Amino acid sequence: MKYKYILLTMVAAAFAFAFASCSEEDYSDKYADPSKVPTPSVDKLMTGVLYTGRDFVTPNYWRFFAFDNQDVGAIAQTWGMTTDAALYEGGFPPYIDEGWTKFQDVLSQFKLMEKYYLASSAAEQAKYKPYYLSAKTFMFQCLLQTLDCWGDIPYSESGQLPLTGKVVYPKKDDAKALYKMILDDLKTINGDFKTIIDSKMSISAESDYINDGNMGKWRKYANSIRLRAAIRLSIHGPSELTAQAVNAIKEIFNNPTDYPVVTGADDMIKVVNRRAGDFNWSRMEGSGDWRTCRLASKAMVDALDNDPRLPLIYDKVLGGGNEGKYVGVNTRDQSAAVSVAINGDNFGGTCQYSYVNETSFRENKNIEGYVVTPSEIAFYKAEAIVRGFVTGDEKAEFIRALRESVRLYANINDKSDAPSATLTRSPKVDMSRWTDETVKSWAEGKWGDTPANQLKAIYEQTWLHFGIINSLQSWNTIRRTGHPALHYPTVNSQKCPNVPQRFVVPQAEWTVNPNIEKENTPEAYYQKLFWANP
Repeated sequence: MKYKYILLTMVAAAFAFAFASCSEEDYSDKYADPSKVPTPSVDKLMTGVLYTGRDFVTPNYWRFFAFDNQDVGAIAQTWGMTTDAALYEGGFPPYIDEGWTKFQDVLSQFKLMEKYYLASSAAEQAKYKPYYLSAKTFMFQCLLQTLDCWGDIPYSESGQLPLTGKVVYPKKDDAKALYKMILDDLKTINGDFKTIIDSKMSISAESDYINDGNMGKWRKYANSIRLRAAIRLSIHGPSELTAQAVNAIKEIFNNPTDYPVVTGADDMIKVVNRRAGDFNWSRMEGSGDWRTCRLASKAMVDALDNDPRLPLIYDKVLGGGNEGKYVGVNTRDQSAAVSVAINGDNFGGTCQYSYVNETSFRENKNIEGYVVTPSEIAFYKAEAIVRGFVTGDEKAEFIRALRESVRLYANINDKSDAPSATLTRSPKVDMSRWTDETVKSWAEGKWGDTPANQLKAIYEQTWLHFGIINSLQSWNTIRRTGHPALHYPTVNSQKCPNVPQRFVVPQAEWTVNPNIEKENTPEAYYQKLFWANP
């Protein structure tokens, strides 16, 4: 049975994560070696939670070539896709289903860790509390991403086999209750992290591939994810939950000492390429062999007009009628015409669309996994000020968000280790004219003249910033706010002919689990999540 298989795998994986110390070169090999641990312990199980959920935060094949690209990116129009019958169904539907399963794996591993932690003595719990809270923070981020895709999911009854020895077919939990839990528990975790930091406790760097044992960054991680959830819930939904979300936003921004969040490049939450094993990646591994999975989106290209990030994100067309131009796939064009342009008919096979920048992304193993960026937080603060939740200079926050976004994309391009052949086709971008002052002047031109237009500018720029590095957050922005207003064609699909609002529960789930309702009708795709724009 599916659940028995998954949970037994997690029990075995619990014994897979221990090592005394690791060099940078052999970090990943030891990390995933099941021969290293004879018995589980809380610190090793914490590492297991992080490792099991690595696909949520690292730019590996599944995350960026499949899920972010063909699945979420096609819907958010952060990637260019052919407007064929499968446009809204994902390039390969099992990749969408994997997102559901991957979270259940993380949750099972976390619950196993929690079991050992709660069964420990008081002294052991005090010693391992930093590990437990770090793993819980990470699990909550994975939970939030999964809720954003599916809505109600199994949670409280999941992962019971290693805890009880019994196979349990879990029911779905109410998404509203789970979002509330995230807001409540991350607030408590922030206070616990403060106590841990004040007492000079920490976790080992070898156990922590995200923050290398830095407890200050873990505290900012927790508060930043709480803020992400609060922003999501602050417009629509039950009044009590919306009020709680707004209060969380006020609490965080009005008390930066008590609730620190990511503010700059130095405290950004990101995952560095370890250059070994599962932590060695090329940002878009696989896309070089898939012409339809590296295309620019016209919506993105148009929004990036006269934008310093445009040449950092996309390459110009290399030949044919569009040579030297930035051209994205237009969702108003018929699939046949798009295919002709992709194949470069009459132009020697040269694609007539821009590709996602080869040096910045497709051949750059120095690309990092961006979990929380300073731009995200600054956009949220600008929005909170415009909406009257907190006081401050909303325009200055907007400019800061754009400045940090330009810096991030410029750094990605500048630090690329792309080979010389790639650099010939896709030279590194000269950013010398984009000083702080010129970026500020450009950003000021994006600012709106009324609160409504200011919010529109914030939402569009949030969508653009996340675009290539986290398409799910771009999709969340569209569903939450209705901006940017994009053109979504109706396609010839019996399964999902119009733009979906959520993913449907995998067939493998409702086929096996009698407590999960069957979702095999088109209507299931169009069930708006409670926080979505009506």
